Amino acid sequence: FCEYHDVLCANQHALSASELRRHGATVGVNLAMFDVCIATGRHQEAIRAELETRDHPIEVTPTLLINGRMVTGAVGVEQLAAIVDQELER
Repeated sequence: FCEYHDVLCANQHALSASELRRHGATVGVNLAMFDVCIATGRHQEAIRAELETRDHPIEVTPTLLINGRMVTGAVGVEQLAAIVDQELER
């Protein structure tokens, strides 16, 4: 898991289904099991249920939580500073 996680983080620009499979192959993932998992979506409902139980469902990357305030998408330093200042004033 950790090796695959690290490869995915290092290759965030390449996360299509075929690229996920290729990344898995580089770290020794059982590709037959991987293909079955992807094709059937057998874990999709468990993942969806887990995300729905969170106080702050994260659906977009990048996503930041600043004092419980969700900030999604690419945000500039100036905008982040303004949000931090607003939260400090609250």
